[in-house]
Amino acid sequence: MGRAALAVALFLFVGALACAQSAAELISQAEDLLPTRYLPENLKKAIDLYEQALALQPGRADLMTKLAQLHYELGIISEDVETERCEFRRGADLGFTALGFAGLSGAKEAKAKEFAARVSESENVAALYWSAKCWGMLVDTGGLSAQLNAIFTGMPAKVRALYLAAIKLDETYFGGGPHEDYGALLVNFAKFHLYGATLEEAKAHFDRAIEIASGAGYLIPFVTYAEQYAVRAGDRALFEGLLRHVLQAPIGDWPFWNRIAKDKAQELLSRADRLFR
Repeated sequence: MGRAALAVALFLFVGALACAQSAAELISQAEDLLPTRYLPENLKKAIDLYEQALALQPGRADLMTKLAQLHYELGIISEDVETERCEFRRGADLGFTALGFAGLSGAKEAKAKEFAARVSESENVAALYWSAKCWGMLVDTGGLSAQLNAIFTGMPAKVRALYLAAIKLDETYFGGGPHEDYGALLVNFAKFHLYGATLEEAKAHFDRAIEIASGAGYLIPFVTYAEQYAVRAGDRALFEGLLRHVLQAPIGDWPFWNRIAKDKAQELLSRADRLFR
């Protein structure tokens, strides 16, 4: 190899190493912010740092997946609907890209069998989970027309496939999150008589979710169980028991999510008389 070629190769190697180090540094800074991301400014900074790292290393599925989660989290604490939808859309794009689709549009366009086959083969439980959540919230915040369009285009079956794949891969992920969210999905399926879903089936998933969540100290599944199942089933005793557990439990190792759980539990209890007329 000539001196000029050697110099170019060395330059490229050093440049690549510098990019890798720069990405690693950005990721480290972002990780330092995660425990306090219940502060919106810290969550936004963490997202920006991860996005910069992803720009340097665009093929990294782990960064896409982490960003899918964080964009979802920013979406649920945003007060403006368009901002919410922007965050959910970005999260869904990243999550589905991590799963091997051409973003959200690729997931939408995929035939049902192709979609199911791809998600069933995935070993990325986080991408399965956050893609489902981001897509679901994007539809939910889109109004009735978006919800009807989603039903007519087969979106519910695809979200179902994502959650079932996540449960099969790791039912304990995120404190039992796959069981929790699949339980909520089944409640809605039962309401619209889709896929033969029943409240009893939903309850079984919620029971498993809070069993896992209890061991992890994660409180959100208790709130979802109360809001989605107990209200639908007309079980006020279950509703109040789940929410009082949340209010009495410590924040523990889930500073972002357990704060949200406590605020939501208090709000739901304040509406109990209206919810159980």
